[in-house]
Amino acid sequence: MALYVGTNYHPHDWTPERWKKDIALMKEAGFQAVRLGHLCWDSYEPQDGVYNFQWFDEVMDGFYEAGIKVFLDVSVRPAPVWVHKLCPGCDIFTPGGNRQAAVTRYMEDVDDPDYQFYALRFAREMVRHYKDHPAMMAFGLCNEQGAGFISYSDAACKRFQVWLKEKYKDIDSLNKAWMIKLKDVVEQEAPGMMHSSNHVSEGDTLGFDYLKGCREFVDYPGVGFYPDLDPEDEDPFIYALMINEHRLAELNKPMWCIEFQTGNFGCYAGKAGILRMYALLCLAYRTQMVLAWTWRSMLGGEEQFFFGLVDHDGTCGRKYHEFAQIASDYHVLEEYGFPYLPQPEIALAYCYENLPVYEYGTYYYRTPYKRQIMDAFKVFHYRNLDCNFVDLRNMSGNYKILVIPGHAIMTEEMARNVRNFVKEGGIAIMTAYSAKVNENNSVFDTFQPGLLSDVFGLRVAGFERTMVHPPAKGEKTPMKNLCVRKCMTEGTEDGKGTQQVICEVSYWELLELSAAQAYACYEEEDGSCAVSVNRYGKGKAYYTSAETSEPLLDWLYGQIAEEEGINPGIDAPEGVVVRKISEEETLYVNTTSKVKEVMLEQPGKGVLKGESFTERLVLTPFDGELIVCK
Repeated sequence: MALYVGTNYHPHDWTPERWKKDIALMKEAGFQAVRLGHLCWDSYEPQDGVYNFQWFDEVMDGFYEAGIKVFLDVSVRPAPVWVHKLCPGCDIFTPGGNRQAAVTRYMEDVDDPDYQFYALRFAREMVRHYKDHPAMMAFGLCNEQGAGFISYSDAACKRFQVWLKEKYKDIDSLNKAWMIKLKDVVEQEAPGMMHSSNHVSEGDTLGFDYLKGCREFVDYPGVGFYPDLDPEDEDPFIYALMINEHRLAELNKPMWCIEFQTGNFGCYAGKAGILRMYALLCLAYRTQMVLAWTWRSMLGGEEQFFFGLVDHDGTCGRKYHEFAQIASDYHVLEEYGFPYLPQPEIALAYCYENLPVYEYGTYYYRTPYKRQIMDAFKVFHYRNLDCNFVDLRNMSGNYKILVIPGHAIMTEEMARNVRNFVKEGGIAIMTAYSAKVNENNSVFDTFQPGLLSDVFGLRVAGFERTMVHPPAKGEKTPMKNLCVRKCMTEGTEDGKGTQQVICEVSYWELLELSAAQAYACYEEEDGSCAVSVNRYGKGKAYYTSAETSEPLLDWLYGQIAEEEGINPGIDAPEGVVVRKISEEETLYVNTTSKVKEVMLEQPGKGVLKGESFTERLVLTPFDGELIVCK
């Protein structure tokens, strides 16, 4: 399969003379793709039903002549001013009922029927007009769906009431989601044409349940890849990779980084080589396409200081040349096993509905859900292991390990799927805070973990905290170091166990074991159970009494991998990401600003450097290489 490198471009901001210069520069850089069309609905339809595609036809023709494929956004957000005037119901209303003027992007209620009429009408016109253009590669389902504002209008309230009535009467035939409607228009008007979207399903303000519906609207998974520009600032770096993995879900298709960070509001570019490093790292995370955000710095608006590949005066900055190198690298690497499409043995359970559950009960759930998911994800990132994010309601892959971190909600359907997974020979690892409430956020009045006490063979009898009372506003919950020691196993001589690990937590549960056995205990807490294990059917179910903790999960996974003959991961120097692309091909990426030396299992050739390596590979800061052994 091909690999694609390119950029985002906004021709409506520039003159036709500049289009020719920019297209020539993109071709010279070796770009294979460009994303066009977003944020400019009013440039195509300046008045109700009056369409102007002539200017954009010239742009499309220019890219076709340059041999650059077009990823064309069907840009239905932000809506033109005339749409807001014709359907005021799509305006955003405050909780007090005050209408807000659309003074910034994404200030429309996309669920408004009148808005959808105009948006879908425009989408049909645009798709029909360009579906057969020879430059076309794929359509984009708008831009950043899930970002924006909540509307509290009376009409929105009534629609929500209808949704609640349908949901709690267990009616399956709910109204189709907006993303699905937009996808249907594209597929009806341009059958067989690829499509994707850089939606913001994890957005803090709006967002949506991506895993629940992605199979219905996703062709190729898409993402805006914004890891910040300092990979040694761990949280934004890991979060970006986690979101990338989350969007891949169980779709078995490569990722399209429709937007790929080149700068930010406080940094021009980061250190030299960082952009190339991230592009190579994305290949390890199953990516096929990276499109720089953005080609040219804006001259006004929200992003006028978000510097692109080309500076304000139209001059090519150093980022342009770095992206040209990325294009060259991708051209070489597409002759090998890319895009990388593994079949992970590890599933990481994620539930969007846990977010409001945690936010509603912060006095109890004091460690944020996203924090727990990140801690679980880190285990596999640092072990150089692939994992899939899965929805327990609809898990389709063939996995050996299922990790369920802080999964507060547990429905009958979820529990049934976990039970069947373990019964058929799978290994489940569930952490504290899990299976506390049903789908209505009502706490279970039966044994906890609710609906799964039999699978894990225990009862949660209570819990302890480092701080009894909720922390004051702005105050952090203090953590406690707990020493966890593995219980005595066959073959140990000292009777005290063979392994121990320190985990830092603020919450841990008191477990009463029935069918389960203690796998590890706390030294400080009178030897109470830290990790239990229960044989259930053909499989095993492990429960950690502490909230999700990276050190504890990492230690536990290592123990299970050794005992069960499961892949423990790939050892590498700290900060070096490794993936076995095939039996003969291994990708190495140095994500740090330090020189790293990697010991090779067998000699091979580095295809990017064109050099042969025997025992060791030396990676300079932010460098990468594919070693091929034959």
